[in-house]
Amino acid sequence: MNFIQNTLHIGYVTRPYATQKGKPVTYYQVSNNKQLVEIVVPLFELYPLRSKKAKEYLIWKEEVLRKYSYFLNGIPIKATKEEIELTQKSILMLNKLREYNDFEL
Repeated sequence: MNFIQNTLHIGYVTRPYATQKGKPVTYYQVSNNKQLVEIVVPLFELYPLRSKKAKEYLIWKEEVLRKYSYFLNGIPIKATKEEIELTQKSILMLNKLREYNDFEL
């Protein structure tokens, strides 16, 4: 088990596996939107990221909160044109940030 998973009591941890560079990698994943909004977002608000990921976090948070608002209002998330455009915009922004961050390395 993982310390983070044991502390937060949400999500799951993958088994370590080697990357192309040979270093072992383990992922911690939380996919439940309610848990993301009620546990993970407040955690990152209390302990903000101070790395290149901070900008990505702001975009991710906006997407998570938008989807959560649909859930709270009992509106099923349907693939409306507006919803698709908002999600595509967020993905495009994240990709641009990642390209920029990769260029800096």
